[in-house]
Amino acid sequence: MLSSITHRNQHGGAGIIIIIVLVVLAIGAVGLFFLAKAGIGMIAEQVKVDIRDNPVIQEHIGEIQDISIDLTASGAAGGNETFVFDIKGTKGSGQLTATIVTKGADQEKVTAGTLRMADGTTHELFPK
Repeated sequence: MLSSITHRNQHGGAGIIIIIVLVVLAIGAVGLFFLAKAGIGMIAEQVKVDIRDNPVIQEHIGEIQDISIDLTASGAAGGNETFVFDIKGTKGSGQLTATIVTKGADQEKVTAGTLRMADGTTHELFPK
């Protein structure tokens, strides 16, 4: 009988350790998710600052009210520096596909981009 109690305690301790490890991993995953979300939001805000005075943005979007990264479209766009943003402003809304270069810890620079409006028309951010 003593050996069966000892046997149960050994397995019970392992179960508790597994539960603790799973809880720690879950907390870490949630923290990582919110950290990544904050970083993505910062990139969108930096892009907003960079393009807000662009003549194409001013004409078709107006004052930018909301900008967010479309992660699915960005992944499909290919390239490490190409991102797709959903953008909404006082004059219209659309999707911006942009090539972005990091200029510093707090600065993203859009070097090329195409704005596709909700009606399907497209506009180059930097026409040649």
